[in-house]
Amino acid sequence: MADRLEAGSKIFKTPVNISHWLYALLSPSARKFRRKMDRIRIRGVDTPLTVYTFDVTNPKPGFATPRFEKDEEGDDMQIPVDFENDPEYKEIREGLDPAFLEAAANGVELYLKGDWRSAKTAFTLALELRPSDGPVSHVMDYMKSFDFDAPKDWDGVRDLDGY
Repeated sequence: MADRLEAGSKIFKTPVNISHWLYALLSPSARKFRRKMDRIRIRGVDTPLTVYTFDVTNPKPGFATPRFEKDEEGDDMQIPVDFENDPEYKEIREGLDPAFLEAAANGVELYLKGDWRSAKTAFTLALELRPSDGPVSHVMDYMKSFDFDAPKDWDGVRDLDGY
């Protein structure tokens, strides 16, 4: 699955792709920093896969290097990441407009529900705020191939070749 998520980074043009299985293991504060991109069916996997990304607008060398402290026995213990207060996590997301995140999230939910015309409106706003966004552009291109009308048998999941 890790290889497929990495391949998905090329499809969605994102540095990080996260499966819904990993998402379920994240802390509540970490979940606030992810963005849902799509819900897909991939060959060889019975369960549809919801894919998320962690937006990085300002990459830093050595980002997310684990930090350790000694426990009572003197063993190294990894310090949990404080996504909301750690300046490193704020710095890598500098310039990420909350209005973009809201429009993109709204667009994904409308798309998954099959309201592709409304999803197009939300995604158009998102792309005005962040024109080079890979996930939004990718889903827009997919919807455009259907003239922004969800297929009659749309179940909120699409088959994605190459993933």
